[in-house]
Amino acid sequence: MLKMCIIGSGKDLRKASGDEFDFVEAESKREVLERLRRMSSCDYSVIYITEDFFDVIYEDSTKYDEGAMPKVRSIAPPMKMAANG
Repeated sequence: MLKMCIIGSGKDLRKASGDEFDFVEAESKREVLERLRRMSSCDYSVIYITEDFFDVIYEDSTKYDEGAMPKVRSIAPPMKMAANG
């Protein structure tokens, strides 16, 4: 089973639910980068970052795509996903 997490703002993550993801709160670019470094050393296969932060760290995230794992991807904030789903 894939181990996945979502990094995003608390306001977005509070509206999310699901057992398939670990939710990691971050409120600034610095916090996102800290969480991303920490999560990439765990056993995650995929790390999603909400789109409100992904554009801010896009250049940094490309280095994670060079390795096999984890893959770092953008995801709509969970509240947008629920509204569209």
